[in-house]
Amino acid sequence: MIDLLWKMFTFIISLTILVAVHEFGHFWVARRYGVYVERFSIGFGKRLWSTKDAKGTEYIIALIPLGGYVKMLDERIQTVPLQLKDQAFNNKTILQRTAIISAGPLANLLFAFLAWVCAFMIGVRDVRSLIIDVIPNSIAEKSGMSIGMELKSVDGVKTPCWNSARLELLKKAGHQRVAVEVVMTKSSQLEKKILDLRDWDLRNNTQDQLFNLGIMPCCYEFTSVLSHIVPNSPAEKAGLRIGDKIVKVNHDLLDSGLSFLTLIRKNPNQSLILEIERQGAPVILTLKLGEKLVNFGQSENKIQEGFAGIMVEILPLKDIERYEVTCRYNLYIALSHAFQKVWERISLTMITLTKLILGEISLNHLGGPIFIAIGAGAAANNGFVYYLIFLALISINLGIVNLLPLPILDGGHLLFLAMEKYIGRPISEKIQNFSYRIGLIFLLLLILIALYNDFSRF
Repeated sequence: MIDLLWKMFTFIISLTILVAVHEFGHFWVARRYGVYVERFSIGFGKRLWSTKDAKGTEYIIALIPLGGYVKMLDERIQTVPLQLKDQAFNNKTILQRTAIISAGPLANLLFAFLAWVCAFMIGVRDVRSLIIDVIPNSIAEKSGMSIGMELKSVDGVKTPCWNSARLELLKKAGHQRVAVEVVMTKSSQLEKKILDLRDWDLRNNTQDQLFNLGIMPCCYEFTSVLSHIVPNSPAEKAGLRIGDKIVKVNHDLLDSGLSFLTLIRKNPNQSLILEIERQGAPVILTLKLGEKLVNFGQSENKIQEGFAGIMVEILPLKDIERYEVTCRYNLYIALSHAFQKVWERISLTMITLTKLILGEISLNHLGGPIFIAIGAGAAANNGFVYYLIFLALISINLGIVNLLPLPILDGGHLLFLAMEKYIGRPISEKIQNFSYRIGLIFLLLLILIALYNDFSRF
């Protein structure tokens, strides 16, 4: 019961903060353009508290904390005294009205950016930039990197954790070479390495870009369970199946899936005796490896490697806590990291919404208030920094969703303004009111689906 009350409390606080930010965006820009704001309300229904400022704006906290609104003077919905007509929202230019409507979602994006800046300056837990393995013949191996090294800096910028290392390396994409500093974990002496980035392939977005450099960071665990088998490959011909767990190779116990992949690469055209576990039963198979020629770097010399046509499961490391560090950044670096995080989340949200619209993602993935409440409680339990990050994520989603061209949302109002600009006159009140009703019905359906999904997860 206490846990439920805590989740509801954090949910209400989170929603109140984000609604206040959104509505303040509308309010602030409206005031800048001389629009008379009658009311600024957080929540709906019965007033719990209210006050007025010197300009006549009433500030309200209402009983139902599921939204908010800014009521501006508008001739379309009320009689406006002659002396206040120039302060009515509808009498402002299209550009000014567009700025006022856009300010809400933009305020949410700005809040997310500032929340991430604060989080990075306070300190975020991350994983040390420790290398647990290096892919043979890769860019990393050719630079002299090896197992057990820790990446300390990229082009002079310190990289205490893998997120900072990724960011700095991605900044150098397209460069010919970049200098990095590494240190062996049992030594304190820095070594300088030169990474040749000319062949760093960034087109594969399905995996960590560090893999494409040949670096295996300590955040992952390569299991010995097969997750993919190439058709007509040596693995398929040997009888291996997805889900098989490799236990022994040539009668020796296998310590990890990564060592199995390395063994395959180093033994082209050789036969390996495998003892596997399949649905709880032991099976012994002989895997006759093939070969492939690989060419890393600018050299024309191709290197022969073993080929089996398999991939093993890659999972987050179970005991990752022993590799965790707290990364704190100065303002300049925090701003850079925060901008990247906001941009990544905007892109992800846009891609997800597009896939939902096109039917590539099921509506079963929608989360509602209960899902958010659980997330808010969990984030708050992890500490203030993670609560800030949670607020940033939800704020971005709120900002992007509000820009959808649905009549009841800010995006719908912007669509009407674009149409007004195109045809040279405002859209009729009848059409707008009908559109608002359709938009409200559609939005309520989405909320019901999200609530159904929330309850079905229990």
